[in-house]
Amino acid sequence: MWLFRPKPKFDVGQLVHLISVLSMVSPRYMSIRRRRWIVPNGGTTRRWVYDGTIYEVQEGEMVWATYGSCWFEEHLAPIPE
Repeated sequence: MWLFRPKPKFDVGQLVHLISVLSMVSPRYMSIRRRRWIVPNGGTTRRWVYDGTIYEVQEGEMVWATYGSCWFEEHLAPIPE
């Protein structure tokens, strides 16, 4: 049986902009440490989720904020070059 798995949008080690449904005072970014192809709780289809270190911008510097787990692709955006 062949299972279709879409290509992930982001790679491990990539720094991405974190878009949240919650309003945040300062911009946040995630350094992706791991990605997983899982069925989220209460879901019926598999999705890519990302785990990594979250940084925020304080006084013009990126500082460690927390560790994030199970962020969906729609909550992440590439950083424009």
